[in-house]
Amino acid sequence: MGHLLARMAALWLEQQTLSNAIENGYKPIHTKRKRTDQDDVSNKRKIINNSTIANDSDSDERLSLSPRVSPIMSKVTKSSHSINCLMPSTVTLFKCQLCRRSLRNKDVYMDHMIICAVQRQVSIKIVRRNNKEKKNDEVSEM
Repeated sequence: MGHLLARMAALWLEQQTLSNAIENGYKPIHTKRKRTDQDDVSNKRKIINNSTIANDSDSDERLSLSPRVSPIMSKVTKSSHSINCLMPSTVTLFKCQLCRRSLRNKDVYMDHMIICAVQRQVSIKIVRRNNKEKKNDEVSEM
């Protein structure tokens, strides 16, 4: 919220300066705000960090990537008693093979992999497997 208010204040100040310069007969000096992709990246990080834990519907279908870019699913165990009281003892993490980031939710992991692949301009294949039919794979290419 503070970022938005600061941006609004900067735009208002720029408009006031421009209107004063025009009234006084000065030529306005155009200064452009350098926009970086960092704003978009930080917003995506906020969405990923605020994600929820995996749903029960995630167990219906298993998503995996091609052998070229495969997810690493690791079991993390906490030995501390205070941490065990607050959260389950085992948590499944999905690790991005491109940037090595660990994600808790399968849906967030898939979204992150797509964003990560687009940013790095890497082609990935996402393979969707049903638990009952492991031999028949549907392959969608991104």
